[in-house]
Amino acid sequence: MATHVVRSIAAPMIALSIVLLGVGVLAAWNVNRQQQETSDLVIREMRAMLTIEDLHIEMRDVRYNVNRFLRTDDPQALITALALREKTDPLLEKALSLARMGKERELVEIGGVGYERFFTKLNQLSKPIIAAYDPNVAAEPHRPASPEVVVAFTQLSDELLTHEVLQPLRKCLSFNQEVVERANEGHQRTAQHLKIGFLMLGICGSAAGLLTGTGIARAVGRSIVQLNISVRDVVGKLHDVREPVTISHDGGFVGIESDLKRLEDDIGEVVRRLQQRETELLRAEQLARVGQLAAGMAHELRNPLTPMKMLVQAALERGDESGLKGRALHVINDEISRLEKSIQAFLDFARPPVPEKSTVNVIELIQQVSNLVSARATQQDVRMKLDLPKDSVTAVIDTTQIRQLVLNLVLNSLDALPNGGEIVVRIESEQSAQSASKRGFAITIRDNGAGIPEGLMGTLFEPFVTTKETGTGLGLSICHRIATAHGGTLTVRNIEPHGAEFQLSLPFQPDA
Repeated sequence: MATHVVRSIAAPMIALSIVLLGVGVLAAWNVNRQQQETSDLVIREMRAMLTIEDLHIEMRDVRYNVNRFLRTDDPQALITALALREKTDPLLEKALSLARMGKERELVEIGGVGYERFFTKLNQLSKPIIAAYDPNVAAEPHRPASPEVVVAFTQLSDELLTHEVLQPLRKCLSFNQEVVERANEGHQRTAQHLKIGFLMLGICGSAAGLLTGTGIARAVGRSIVQLNISVRDVVGKLHDVREPVTISHDGGFVGIESDLKRLEDDIGEVVRRLQQRETELLRAEQLARVGQLAAGMAHELRNPLTPMKMLVQAALERGDESGLKGRALHVINDEISRLEKSIQAFLDFARPPVPEKSTVNVIELIQQVSNLVSARATQQDVRMKLDLPKDSVTAVIDTTQIRQLVLNLVLNSLDALPNGGEIVVRIESEQSAQSASKRGFAITIRDNGAGIPEGLMGTLFEPFVTTKETGTGLGLSICHRIATAHGGTLTVRNIEPHGAEFQLSLPFQPDA
């Protein structure tokens, strides 16, 4: 047990270590993320810058060939300039795909628009010159270009190519260089911050460890003292149920360990004795219930035997040799029937039958019960109202037991309405909150009689609890056991302004 004390005291240290570890892991992850983002940005900008640089060089080569044509009037220079588009088209497409930032992409797109205009114009101006050029006639001197053609090519080279293509590309190169420089500066600042952060983390971690260690040491000292006092207190309390236990006065965990071991053995012995006493109390309670059952049975059997005995004694005193007859025989027959019912009720309570379940139409079962009590209901001026669903309600139940249960509840309602009233029997479907596969139904029997006395509400389903002068007090207890055996519940409540309501809730399909 001392080990448990050490573990509980070490919990703050473990928690602090976990927190510091989490801070370190989070910081490392953040550093890695920032480094990755910076690296990705630099790599992307470098690739874009190299691509734009290559495109810029190729376009300058195009300009060189256009200018060479102006100097030499050689159509071969125009053919070379147009052929360079096979290199520049992929470079422009790659530059557009690598341009992610707004300004960078805007500059590349401006250069792309000028690029398309330049080559369209170059192709238009070069087409007639190249068509008239025959490379096989090498000895023939080239015809000089007309002044109009010279002016057009000069404008094409100096204005369109230089201002609308090369200048945007140079600006984009400058922008990429600035981005890379800023990323590098940010990387350096991050490294500086991380240096300071890890230094502070090391200092704070060491200080926190020192303070926590000091606090834990003090807590351990106090815990040892308190534990020693607690052990002495418990030992003193065990003195009444077990022989005195002595504890050592050795300091530290060693002495407490041995003391707690002896204390554990003593507590185990006390628990064993308490369990033994609990078993004895349970047996005594069971014997009390048997005695209660015997007393109730004796009472129920004595009641019908008394009038029978009085009739027989009266006949013996009269010396009537012809025996009992007339009204006396009717009384004896009624009392014998009463004895049989009481004995059967005790047998049903003592040996509840196992349900023999089958698929049953519950609506037909309720109608059968209504037909059984209709004559008595008419005699008592009681209106039987059945509130049944239109669709069929089938369930896997024991027909005999559930019919007995519902019949008993309806007869109880009739007993509560000797001067007339109303009984409502309703069937409703229910949805289980745990699972859709455990849906069920509820049978409700409601009357407008006097209701259940509030003092009996908590014990109404216990044996020998009844509100009737001639009742055995076992009917509702048997009903409750039938409902439980079917995996259902039976509840009761009083309703306003007066009356009682019993509700039997059962599953459509009982658990296996």
